[in-house]
Amino acid sequence: MHFKKTLIPEYIFFLVILSFVVFVRYRFSDMAMERDEGEYAYAAAQILRGSFPYLDFYNMKLPGVYYCYATIFFFFGKSIQVIRFCVLGINIFNCFLIKKINQHWFDERSGWLAAGVYLLAAVGTRTQGLVSNSEHFVLFFFLLTLFSLTRKSYFMAGLLAALCIMMKQQGVILLGFAFVYFCLESYKNRKESSIFEAFLKPFLSAVIGFSLPFFVFLFFIFKHKAFSAFKLFAVDYARHYVGEKKATPFSFEFLIFVANQNDWFWKEAILAGLIALSYLFFKKNNPFVTPFQPAILVLFALFSYVSVLPGWYYRPHYFLYIHPSMAMLTGYFLAWFYSICKDNALKMVYILLLSVSVGTSIYDQFPEIGKYKNGEFINLLYGFDSFNELRDIGRVLQSNSNPDDRIGQVANEPQLNFYADLKSASGYLYNYPFYEKQPYATQMLEQFFREMDSNKPRWYVKNLNNEKWFNDNKQRMIDWTNQFEKAYILRGVVYHKNFWEKRIEWNVSQVDEAHKSEAAMIIFERGDSLSVKPLMLLEK
Repeated sequence: MHFKKTLIPEYIFFLVILSFVVFVRYRFSDMAMERDEGEYAYAAAQILRGSFPYLDFYNMKLPGVYYCYATIFFFFGKSIQVIRFCVLGINIFNCFLIKKINQHWFDERSGWLAAGVYLLAAVGTRTQGLVSNSEHFVLFFFLLTLFSLTRKSYFMAGLLAALCIMMKQQGVILLGFAFVYFCLESYKNRKESSIFEAFLKPFLSAVIGFSLPFFVFLFFIFKHKAFSAFKLFAVDYARHYVGEKKATPFSFEFLIFVANQNDWFWKEAILAGLIALSYLFFKKNNPFVTPFQPAILVLFALFSYVSVLPGWYYRPHYFLYIHPSMAMLTGYFLAWFYSICKDNALKMVYILLLSVSVGTSIYDQFPEIGKYKNGEFINLLYGFDSFNELRDIGRVLQSNSNPDDRIGQVANEPQLNFYADLKSASGYLYNYPFYEKQPYATQMLEQFFREMDSNKPRWYVKNLNNEKWFNDNKQRMIDWTNQFEKAYILRGVVYHKNFWEKRIEWNVSQVDEAHKSEAAMIIFERGDSLSVKPLMLLEK
């Protein structure tokens, strides 16, 4: 790389952030999985064994992330660290895509600044950035789509856009911005060529590329005779899931939540948005030679905001979708500020602004990052769950199992199946659909009962934390579990005293009455599969 002297502050800004992000990712690379990671990892492991989505495991998501995980496992092996380092690679690749896109739209300085801002935001703890969620993969293919459009590679842009949606359906909202950008570029080129050359030909090329992955996907859906199952979970159930909760996306509380989730740079982003809008009124003061008005970044932020809304749940990791647009807005603002720095004194203010922004963000996170280790940090993020303990449970079950044994759960912890390396007794990796207010809840619950009764799993794990049920299926579940558990014998109990003090007791015959209120999870073994000896435990 040829280093430009005028960009030395930006290079330092980026390298400091890159070093910090690599350090953070490495430090927590062995942190226990949360639920979504466990779902993707388990599904990927089963795919490598010949299983197929919607038949052997069920979810409303399209299967793109499952196959990404499976590809990673195929080439690098099955482990938590492999996934975390691959996501680090995706974050770095994404930031360079942002750099290239912003550089194409504005200039190189704003590109490097936006890349650094995005990379720092990608590991933000408030948006669960350290977890290898699907949003990282959605953004990977979305940014590749935008980058391809800037290079006028329309077939590739369409292909990548389809893969973006395959990662998660919310990708289609982000792609709405990509389509708007495509239309604006076509409109800009209308005087240089015919309508066919400027719009129709590129559009048809993109449509062909977009259609190809879906044709391949539908081919395998029909080949495996999985269309009816796919329609139930990914179309019918997903539609009701999205409309299940009603909320206003413009409530004051939600806007405050957006600000809190996006850490340190939202103030700069808001200022950048005002500056971009002001360009509409003060065009002569624009410091950049741009292909179109910078207000496109505000439109990008709007599409990113809307992509968070489906389902009205506002999970923290959904806000990862906002990071690219906010990073670009922030990069634009900082580069604009530099452009008005006509003397060395103002340039020193610019460098101070960079230093304070990065230093503040790192300082805000470093006490937690420097103090806690893997297991402690997952408790800090998800203290009410047994994520560390599930890892230990999985290892014990794996060491006491045969390869064809199965695990059944009345819980929502698919990572346990991955840790134990055993197949689930039911395709339902989560119990959430059973108690949501959606028309397929009872049908799904009864299918779950049939699969559990038929497969007779050796291990049965039950979460004792009370769930908030929204329909009448709770009593059905209680009646079924009471009958089902007659064939099982208690083998272990997980106790939670608080977020930090948790323990597992193995080879027990009953829950400790003195600590019954602390019991969070129980592990059973089927009575006709019990070994004579107690469970073999692993040394820590």
